Amino acid sequence: MNRYLVALQIQTSQPLAVTEAAVKRDAERILKTMGWTRAALSLVLTDDEGIRPVHKEFLNDDSPTDVISFSQLEGEGPQPLWEGLVFLGDLVISAETASREAARRGHSLRYELCFYICHGLLHFEGFDDRTPALRRRMFRIQEAVLAAAGIRK
Repeated sequence: MNRYLVALQIQTSQPLAVTEAAVKRDAERILKTMGWTRAALSLVLTDDEGIRPVHKEFLNDDSPTDVISFSQLEGEGPQPLWEGLVFLGDLVISAETASREAARRGHSLRYELCFYICHGLLHFEGFDDRTPALRRRMFRIQEAVLAAAGIRK
């Protein structure tokens, strides 16, 4: 039986055009599509000023970014929480960047947020996007996962 726990915090100064319930439901669909059957995920939706200090502290870059992932799959691997759920890690996403990029790319905020959630989960699994070729590969996988999960642009 599949079971998911998505702990969501919204820390933005602007209202979101998506509901908390929709974000959690979409995150669960992405987890299921990626093959996770019993998983927990911490997700923070913030704005550019909220993600900037995280980006500076952990990646030494004093600018906003789209998503930062903190995997728990490294080292000893995922730790069980309860009832067989494993904690995958934390994702911090700038909803402000997501909104701007969604408008630029001509698709919904929902899709862009899901794109970032999937991107972060792929980083948890060891995928890298440090080169243009690796980034294109990750984007192709993200698009395929979202299509398989029924999440459309």
